[in-house]
Amino acid sequence: MKGLVAAIVAMAVIAFLIIAYVTGFLGTIFKQGEQVVFTVDFTATPVLSGTGFFVVDFNSTVSGGIAPFDYFWDFGDGTLGRGSDAQHTYTVVGPTTKASFAPAGGTYTVKLIVIDSVSVTRSVTKAVTVA
Repeated sequence: MKGLVAAIVAMAVIAFLIIAYVTGFLGTIFKQGEQVVFTVDFTATPVLSGTGFFVVDFNSTVSGGIAPFDYFWDFGDGTLGRGSDAQHTYTVVGPTTKASFAPAGGTYTVKLIVIDSVSVTRSVTKAVTVA
């Protein structure tokens, strides 16, 4: 009886390995320990401005890596965002009195972090000027 159970278990393991090989599952598992080559970048495009605010579209590009990806944005003004593309509004800063408001325009350090499906992380940081 033990021999029969061992044979069934061995056949199940072999079947799993064959299926995993054919579907590429093992390749994905083994890539977790490797540094998968991929790069990230983004563009920032001003789309609207008004009294005390500036709206900017951020569009990411990813080359390589293993999809799907998670995207995390730090807009440089204390706010965060998610998604491959994002729109952010930079608003006025300062006390609540109108006479001492500072404009939202200026240069912000924006960072995009991208994590692929096997947890390899890449990031890019750029100075983005809004005026």
